[in-house]
Amino acid sequence: MVSSKQSIKQRLLQIAAPAIIENFLQMLVGLVDAFLVAKISLDAVSGVALGTNVIAVFQAIFIALGAASASFVARSPQKTQRKRAVAQALKLTLFVSFTLSLIAICLARPIISLLGGRENVLILGTLYLFLVGGTIFLLALMTTLGNLLRIANKPRLPMYVGLLVNGLNVILSSFFIFICHFGVAGAAAGTIIARIIGNALLYYSLQKTQLNCPLRTVLKIKIDRQLINLAIPASAERVMMRVGDLIVIVLIIHFGADVFAGNAIGETITQFNYMPGFGIATATVVLTARSYGRGDKKEVKAYTHSALIITTLLMYLTSGIIYLVHLPLSMLFTQNKTALAASAIVALFSCIASLPNAGTLIYTAAFQGIGNAKLPFYATAFGMWVIRILLGLALGYGLGFGLVGVWLATTLDNTFRMLFLRWRFNQVI
Repeated sequence: MVSSKQSIKQRLLQIAAPAIIENFLQMLVGLVDAFLVAKISLDAVSGVALGTNVIAVFQAIFIALGAASASFVARSPQKTQRKRAVAQALKLTLFVSFTLSLIAICLARPIISLLGGRENVLILGTLYLFLVGGTIFLLALMTTLGNLLRIANKPRLPMYVGLLVNGLNVILSSFFIFICHFGVAGAAAGTIIARIIGNALLYYSLQKTQLNCPLRTVLKIKIDRQLINLAIPASAERVMMRVGDLIVIVLIIHFGADVFAGNAIGETITQFNYMPGFGIATATVVLTARSYGRGDKKEVKAYTHSALIITTLLMYLTSGIIYLVHLPLSMLFTQNKTALAASAIVALFSCIASLPNAGTLIYTAAFQGIGNAKLPFYATAFGMWVIRILLGLALGYGLGFGLVGVWLATTLDNTFRMLFLRWRFNQVI
């Protein structure tokens, strides 16, 4: 039992702070690759960007799998059961990630072509997706192993490994690109080798904890239906978000190339606004799962309430700073006035909507922690397709609000999901 509000906040931040940094570091891997290949050619930048968009969809699935695995393991009451749960979590991660790796290997070219890659961009994008996407199971394992180490009371270790992986990626990718002249393949090779080393360190560290799990056990064990029932809706919810985002992008494209470019710039500079939310959501899954596994619903509610307050404050602080400096940041990308105006709209709505954005993240995490990943999936499906897309279409095109209409619909979607999940959470807990 957690004895005070102070200890609740301390435990949340103890797990969340390293998770925030780790999420930021994982995001930097793709940004570093894009920066390095910019020294090769614009076609290389475009090719890597297309490949990174596909990998982002895979990463969203792995984050959901990691959250489901953390909830499943943390809610296991006995040491023997927790070890079995760890083996099942790793096996499910391997199965899903190897499947996605095969998809990337076999369908890299048609996927990049479908996304608009042509001529040299198609060749380079296919190569990057084939290599990095074909070994995407390495990223999946790092995500799940990191969450397992947090449950094993090693919350900082994944962060340290993330720092090492990023450093190795910079050094190795630079070596392969500028010394060996391997081009885009060099950027991919640096990422792959760095992730192999990262996984080796994380797995070795896990074996030194009470959740140690030999590889032979992972290969032999049967996956429990309870874990599958938790992982599928959690992953589907993330995929639903990504697919919906792609539909929204199609809507924005029709406002013109300058508006579309400005929206992309705005989303690039505001992606940091969500880092606190993702980190604290990770901590919320772990801690609510532990409490719920002990049958302590009061503690579940206390963790969720504190997580919401901390996340909201941090997201408002981050998004407020980003909004204040959005113009000079946007001008690093373009001088086009229409694009700059569009970027400002994104920054403004990202700041205004910090509360509903935080609420959606935390209540989704809380439901995943108590083993109910289906409800957030249903809320996301309705909110995304009925409110965000249809209302965005009506406001953006029907009423002529343009980009403002699309982002207003996005804010209303997140507000609906926050209020709905909060209402159901208060009924259940």
